[in-house]
Amino acid sequence: MTFQEIEKIILSDDQRGMSLLYENINKGFIKRSTDLVLGTKGTVFLCSGFYILNSKSPETDGPPGT
Repeated sequence: MTFQEIEKIILSDDQRGMSLLYENINKGFIKRSTDLVLGTKGTVFLCSGFYILNSKSPETDGPPGT
């Protein structure tokens, strides 16, 4: 499976407008992200959500979104 195929799978069930964002960024974001993570030594902090002040609730995609 190629990185481009993975990107298509990620965007295949787009219900939040991510495809519009994808049109405005350089293709290959999965490969660039992978290269960055695998090529960098050190501590990693994973955040699966954040608090939204206006809604008084957290936004999280859970572990898959992280």
